Amino acid sequence: MKLLFTRYPKSVFRQWAVALTVSLLVTACAPPAASQSSGKFMALSDIHFGTEADSKQYCGWMTETDQALWDGAQTQAGKLVKAHNPNFVIYTGDLPAHCDMPTNRKSEFKTTLDGLANIVSGTSIPVLYMPGNNDTVGGDYCSFSWADYPGGADTTPLDFASKPAEWPVYNGKANIISQDAVHGYYSVYPMGKPVAGDVGLRVIAMNTVIFTGGYNGCMGSSAQEDASNAQLNWLAGQLEAASKASPPEKVMIAMHVPAGVDGFTVPELNTRHTDYAYNWTRDLKYTGSQISGASGDWVQKVFLDLVASSNSEIVSILSGHTHLNGIRRVNNCAGDMVELNLSIPAITHDHGSNPAIKIISYGDDYELTEDETFYAERTGKYSYDWSGNKSFKFSTYYGCPTGQDCTTLQKRVAAIGTAEGDYQLLHDMLSVIAVKPYNPPAGQKSYKQALDTKCVPYPSPFDSTN
Repeated sequence: MKLLFTRYPKSVFRQWAVALTVSLLVTACAPPAASQSSGKFMALSDIHFGTEADSKQYCGWMTETDQALWDGAQTQAGKLVKAHNPNFVIYTGDLPAHCDMPTNRKSEFKTTLDGLANIVSGTSIPVLYMPGNNDTVGGDYCSFSWADYPGGADTTPLDFASKPAEWPVYNGKANIISQDAVHGYYSVYPMGKPVAGDVGLRVIAMNTVIFTGGYNGCMGSSAQEDASNAQLNWLAGQLEAASKASPPEKVMIAMHVPAGVDGFTVPELNTRHTDYAYNWTRDLKYTGSQISGASGDWVQKVFLDLVASSNSEIVSILSGHTHLNGIRRVNNCAGDMVELNLSIPAITHDHGSNPAIKIISYGDDYELTEDETFYAERTGKYSYDWSGNKSFKFSTYYGCPTGQDCTTLQKRVAAIGTAEGDYQLLHDMLSVIAVKPYNPPAGQKSYKQALDTKCVPYPSPFDSTN
């Protein structure tokens, strides 16, 4: 039986072979190769800052981000901004500690938002914020704004920043295209409105907390259904607008909670988890009329249909929430991969992963071409070391099969799955999922099922018909 993690990825041996060959060649007079990348952006997620994180555990077991870790992360991010000059920064949600009191959360919102602004201090680089499930004043998985509550004021976590008027796109609010401020989603030109004749990049920042079972538990089924229909209608309109632009725009979709299976959970007989757990509740259907033929469909299927129909415009999907450094193949309803969902690892270490920040490169067509993850190593219970620019690249751990086109991250992932199989792709992902090279998370999980986002749910492993 083939065992995981008993060998280095093929890419490492390929790199050794290439390095040996190059060392034997006379290249001193050769001009440097042109860079494939035409731009970069920074991505980080899930700070989970706790005002008492240096002295208590949250939810009874989690050690969250304290001031020292957040200060270190800001310093490292600032260095990366100077070294790489990213065109924009994306933050995919969750600012405060889990299970914390509302009175603490207000100061935690301020500390984290001001820290994100500090990362780009002295520059004009915009920071794009997406709402996470903990980013509510009313409680986890609740509405982004108090305006959704009877008699509630129009207050969101952004109101506690030192410069609330600058958010949700710090250094770039003027470039927002469309926004629902109450529910926290918007679209934006992160590098400014495109000049006539140029291909623009439109970032669609979703609030996918609305699609979760927790949102139903907090806000009720009627409010969830209305908010879900409205956001999907809006998404359809944004994708249509991008496709009708002249020339058509490219689109990056960013969110906190990804579609698909929750890789942490494992179905177990005679427990409440007898089926795979989905990040977007299976009970939520689209009941609107604006999206043709979609009424009555599961919201995940509606989303995947929209993504598939705009495949030529969409260049990437980014998400947070899992705290891990994973990937998801986003499939159409025929089961074919149409996009890659790149997971942004957390600053917090409460799920056992190393704190991390990504620098992601893209080419002339805005397709992602490389992803370098910079991380800190744990040196004590509450201490982490960012020194030394410790990092690894996507291309190192997801080795390109011989003769395959791996010019983009999506093509690389598709090539591995086709040429070497899903086992190899899962192996490559688990090698770095905890931001600890060759140190995968212990225990049985549902990462295999989480690797693919599909239009229909997986059958339960305990279903007697399977």
